[in-house]
Amino acid sequence: MVLFLGSGASIGAIHPENIEPPIGSKLASMLAEKFLGDEFKRRPLAQVAELAISETGLFEVQSFISNVFQDFTPADFHKAIPTFRWAAIATTNYDLIIEKAYNEVEKKIQSLIVFKKNGERVEEKLRSADNVIYLKLHGCITNIADDATPLILTPEQYITHKEGRSRLFERLQSLAYEFPILFVGHNLADSDIRAILHELSQLGVAKPRSYILTPQITSTEKRFWETKKFTCLEASFEDFIHELDQQFPSEFRSLVKLKAATEYPIFNKFPISANKRLSESLDTLLSRDLEYIHKSYKATDIDPKAFYKGYFTDLSPIIHNLDVRRTITDYILSEIFLESEASRREHVEFFVIKGHAGSGKSVLLRRLAWEASVDYDKLCLFVSSNSHIGYEALYELYRLTKERLFLFIDPATEYKDLIELLIENARKDKLPLTIISAERYNEWNTECEALEPYLTDNYEVKYLKPKEIESLIKLLTEHDSLGHLKGLTLEKQTEALSKKAGRQLLVALHEATLGKPFSDIIFDEYHSITSPEAQSLYLTVCILHRLGVHTRAGLISRVHEIPFSLFKEKLFKPLEFIVFTSRDDLIKDYYYRSRHSHIAEMVFERVLVEQQDRFDEYVRLISNLDIDYNSDREAFKGLLNAKQLLNLFQDPQMIRQLYAVANYRVKNDPKLMQQEAIFEMTSPDGNLNRATNLLETAHNLASYDKAIAHSLSVLALNKANRSATELEKNKLCLSG
Repeated sequence: MVLFLGSGASIGAIHPENIEPPIGSKLASMLAEKFLGDEFKRRPLAQVAELAISETGLFEVQSFISNVFQDFTPADFHKAIPTFRWAAIATTNYDLIIEKAYNEVEKKIQSLIVFKKNGERVEEKLRSADNVIYLKLHGCITNIADDATPLILTPEQYITHKEGRSRLFERLQSLAYEFPILFVGHNLADSDIRAILHELSQLGVAKPRSYILTPQITSTEKRFWETKKFTCLEASFEDFIHELDQQFPSEFRSLVKLKAATEYPIFNKFPISANKRLSESLDTLLSRDLEYIHKSYKATDIDPKAFYKGYFTDLSPIIHNLDVRRTITDYILSEIFLESEASRREHVEFFVIKGHAGSGKSVLLRRLAWEASVDYDKLCLFVSSNSHIGYEALYELYRLTKERLFLFIDPATEYKDLIELLIENARKDKLPLTIISAERYNEWNTECEALEPYLTDNYEVKYLKPKEIESLIKLLTEHDSLGHLKGLTLEKQTEALSKKAGRQLLVALHEATLGKPFSDIIFDEYHSITSPEAQSLYLTVCILHRLGVHTRAGLISRVHEIPFSLFKEKLFKPLEFIVFTSRDDLIKDYYYRSRHSHIAEMVFERVLVEQQDRFDEYVRLISNLDIDYNSDREAFKGLLNAKQLLNLFQDPQMIRQLYAVANYRVKNDPKLMQQEAIFEMTSPDGNLNRATNLLETAHNLASYDKAIAHSLSVLALNKANRSATELEKNKLCLSG
């Protein structure tokens, strides 16, 4: 359940001046006395605050309010809140009562993580699965100096300054799709609470039943809110919490226990004498951001048919030996993992495995990690999807293990900034680090130019060889996955696969076993989904997975207005073996993905043929992304990539409209400005003046960003080439 705290939730709080409820009325009186005069003491808070701000200024009024609320402390019933497990907590209050309650209660079940405005990265703030997010929708007295996100005191501010916290309101809406919400308010005349209740009521049947807790409510109001799936409970918050405390013994409240740090398998790599107490950052790295590969790794059950259709998420297919062991495997193992430290050319190495989409690069990476770890006892770590790795934690891991770290990162494009950062820092510290990554040929050539100087060597995954085809047929036979090849002689099976092996492994598997061109197979598969809702959801997942991004359930809820529970009940069956889900315990959300990014790309190209259809889908996604989540931020970057957009849309005005939507959605983002500038520099009808303004602004916002500085240099050269005079051309060349 989500706990929503309105003005009534602060009643009972203790203040040295014994301020009595209702606090809102008392605050209005105090503001009037301080800034306006006695004749305004009985006016509503919103009106008094509006006039006080007009007379003296926003900061002065907010500073006064901060001083009033600073000394409020939680009552005993407030301290019961941390002893329950909540899906989330939200409030329209500015005070610190809940924060203080969580700080003072030793036996709290969760740690409170406060979110006050847009731009606070979710995964970076959440350090463990036992955190609970606390959304301060109307601001906080600890953040009164920020003009962009002032305390919401007036009706006008609710309209204009909700913008700086728009993603907090959207998170509440996403939570309402999945969880019942308990609203606590002194009375339903509170305009702020009523506005939020009405917004959530627009979710309709998709929204679970929620509850309104208030000591004052009429039967007419009860009937009204009942029509909107809100059940009204007539009680004070204090009485409700006391009743809850009595009805649910403490031993039944905490159902989730975190794994103790001493359980990490990587501790076997630590010297016996090593101190195994980890820093918080290293604990987060091991529990969330990296997967340690070891011989006791617990494989999950996997359907071989799903794997041979291109789906896998972890090492399980490798451990079960479902993959065809490529002949290049031993060569790479020998060159990268069996090389002695004395023979290595440098402390820091970077290798990339290249191949076409669907050629088996990701499977090969996991095969290498598994064999290097199990057979040769190397310290192999796989970077988890949507992770945020800190170099300091990685260095701490090396100090504890005293071993070369073999870090697997897939794909290179998605993590190119991280790869560059890790290599630069590791070189300075002479940290023994080997990074092994994978990427498609075209993506490496167009997106990874900055990584070329760091490259130690590269390997290519080529077409299936005769022995590999023979092994593949044995595996398909063993796991009843021959499909169209079943019943044919071994010679015919080999011939069928050999004809397809001149292309990607994934294509060969589909075309040989199903007897159709790959593109037609995928297109037919899409049209075989009978439910229009499931079909639309699959398309959304494919739009993002083709960019290497998994789709967060919270995003799906907003785009399709469908909760995960409904998806599980009604849409799992038509999307079986097509869309897969996984849960992220840290953010308490699910992720969707297709079985392979190459398949996702094919669905996108075959279904969204018309430019307008692509444009509409892009607008719908961009308008709903919450870039404070890692996956949404990666999706935002991928969707707005200038080169990608120029390949997808022939009409430059469509691209400009997409950037307009993105700029409305995310304010003052230097990376977005850079991509828009690249578009203006590259488009046949591009505007170099517009590009100049964008890049200069982006550089002012992020002067540390090498990519933006590089774009500025390219812009100067472009302008020089178009210059009409030699003097101007020389000046521009020098500035570039």
